[in-house]
Amino acid sequence: MKRASLMLASALIFAAPVAQAADMALKAPPAPAPVCNWCGWYVGANVGGTWTGDPINVVTTPVTSFGGNPAIITTHGAPAAASATGNLSGNRSNVIGGVQAGYNWQSGSWVGGIEADFQGVGRRGSLGGSGVALVGPGSGATGTPDTTTFTGSTSLDYFGTLRGRLGVTATPAFLVYATAGLAYGRVSTSAGFTTVNNAYPGIGLSSPWGAAGSTSTMRAGWTVGGGLEWMFAPRWSVKGEYLYYDLGSVTYGLGTSGSVVLPGFGGAGSLWFTNASTASTKLNGSIARVGINYRLQ
Repeated sequence: MKRASLMLASALIFAAPVAQAADMALKAPPAPAPVCNWCGWYVGANVGGTWTGDPINVVTTPVTSFGGNPAIITTHGAPAAASATGNLSGNRSNVIGGVQAGYNWQSGSWVGGIEADFQGVGRRGSLGGSGVALVGPGSGATGTPDTTTFTGSTSLDYFGTLRGRLGVTATPAFLVYATAGLAYGRVSTSAGFTTVNNAYPGIGLSSPWGAAGSTSTMRAGWTVGGGLEWMFAPRWSVKGEYLYYDLGSVTYGLGTSGSVVLPGFGGAGSLWFTNASTASTKLNGSIARVGINYRLQ
């Protein structure tokens, strides 16, 4: 009896680890960590182009005339103002290039993040235009043309953005995303005109006359766009991106202009008429660029 009891106890003792091992073998293996190809900080560089077609609008209005005579404004000042009111147009394109840095989060196939970039911009874009109006009745130059030639330029001196990004992976290594956020930049713009009336010297008035002005200002606005990014190596990716930006508009004065009474005529040296001019332009455009990113983790 004692021998049987000892054999049973020994069997139980040896059976316990075996049963425990069997239980362990039946447990499911731990779930694999989620794939996070796009997570973490990255830095990179880009190059591309920017373009816009928005004109500079010049508006000229009569102010006063020699001796305060309203007939001079009607006959000379108003036609000169009409000739010097118009648009400076032309498509402007520049090379753009710079650096970017950002951070990504990934949940399944969705990738969200934030990115900042800073760009240098190439050459200034030139614009031009012309205008014609006829001198009114009541002077020795009645019906002769005031012909105006406009010149100007608008350019981004530098440009940057701070944007959110949201995308989806078409494959683990290929990301399609939309982006939007803050845009800022320093803008330089200038405009001017010269008006000629070849009949004016014959009636004692100077020709040509004109005005010009410029401004350089820091502006902030918004940007929206999208892109494609391909991870061609574990930490490296290339991207193609399009952005539309809008930095608002700017208006600045060009000063006054007018024809002067020539020596030998009554009132020599005085302005026969005086006009004032302003220029305004929208500050928006498009950017297309390619870039390369390196993931830091």
